[in-house]
Amino acid sequence: MRRVAIAMAVAVVTLASAGPAVAGADGTAAAPRQTQDVEVRHDLTYRHVGGDDLKLDAYIPAGGGTRPGVMVIYGGGWVLGNKEASAPIARLLAEQGFIAFAMNYRLAPFHPFPAAVEDVQASVAWVRDHALDFGLDPARIGSIGGSAGGHLSAMLATLGKGPHDRGSRIAAAASWAGPMDLHPDQFGPDAQVYVDAFLGCSGQPCDEATIAAASPITHVDQSDAPILLVQGEEDQLVLPQQALHMADALQAARVNHDLMLLPNAGHDERLILPAEQPSFEFLRRELGGAEPGVPGGFSAGSDGGVLAPAIAIVVGALTVGVLILALRSRRRRLPY
Repeated sequence: MRRVAIAMAVAVVTLASAGPAVAGADGTAAAPRQTQDVEVRHDLTYRHVGGDDLKLDAYIPAGGGTRPGVMVIYGGGWVLGNKEASAPIARLLAEQGFIAFAMNYRLAPFHPFPAAVEDVQASVAWVRDHALDFGLDPARIGSIGGSAGGHLSAMLATLGKGPHDRGSRIAAAASWAGPMDLHPDQFGPDAQVYVDAFLGCSGQPCDEATIAAASPITHVDQSDAPILLVQGEEDQLVLPQQALHMADALQAARVNHDLMLLPNAGHDERLILPAEQPSFEFLRRELGGAEPGVPGGFSAGSDGGVLAPAIAIVVGALTVGVLILALRSRRRRLPY
């Protein structure tokens, strides 16, 4: 059993005009890092449901061999987003030696719970069934996601029973600011509109059974995959107590987990740079066998510029989502 509480200050990263560089052991700037070749297979259909073809992209490192895989799940309050938002992290994971899969899933409010959960589960089962096509080790699949994607990553880790190498089970999960408990008192006031849309209860009280079924903390038991929880202490959407309560539940169930509490970080890009490298190291530790294609591996500072636009897109999507849902609610005279 493992529980690590880490307090980290968010470093200020300055990128030289000549391009990204990795700091050397003596503090001086090293040469710009060369990226590893990554093959990307776009728009692979992993599920047909309700007349929709759900697709994913596979990011495969050069060099062959059998490698562990990571499902990359975008955020957006369960109401907005697509697999392209996962591309920067998926590519970085591939450069780290993982095979990364970025999938679309059905969005609320038109497809409320359990649609998104069933979709990400189906994506895991599909890549496992097609492991030979990718050089994937079907016994070593993990997941990573932020915000709503962090919730879905944790759901993959906690749902189901039995071995982690079968069906939609995974062997490790990283969750960045993911909601663990969907009860109203676990969120800031600006977040409830997303939760209600996801649960399919906009304009009316949410059913207790649905809330429980949609909450990762409800499903915690000793068969769960190891989980890394990353949480900003200044998060006003997903309250920090969520990660703390989830860590307590995992501790009680004797599930291996790490907890990172980040001061001066909220539900925004300040969470990203401190979380990247520990997340990759966590996944490598739990899944094993992934070797970076570039000597020295990944430096958060060197690639932070790649991830910042993706975070800006997610934050912007969240804002737009609030406005869209709020406007719809007003038209319908819903109590928001």
